[in-house]
Amino acid sequence: MYKGQLVTDTLTILTPPNDASCGGDFQVGQRYIVYATIFDEMLMTDKVKRRTFDNKTFWTNRCTRTQNWNTTEENEIIKVIK
Repeated sequence: MYKGQLVTDTLTILTPPNDASCGGDFQVGQRYIVYATIFDEMLMTDKVKRRTFDNKTFWTNRCTRTQNWNTTEENEIIKVIK
């Protein structure tokens, strides 16, 4: 965790159901750099209120720069937060 505070060893990551919606295809055992928020961005319409999740549940998609873990991206994150 680079920003915020980790409150548990298990997190729930929500993502759209398919690639057309930038849905993530996470695989057990793989490492990822996840850009996420506690707000459900898919519900941002004038008819539905945006949900806010707890500090163990996050929303992401591939359009947020979420990607397979790599040292180049990790180094860029570290530079920004210093």
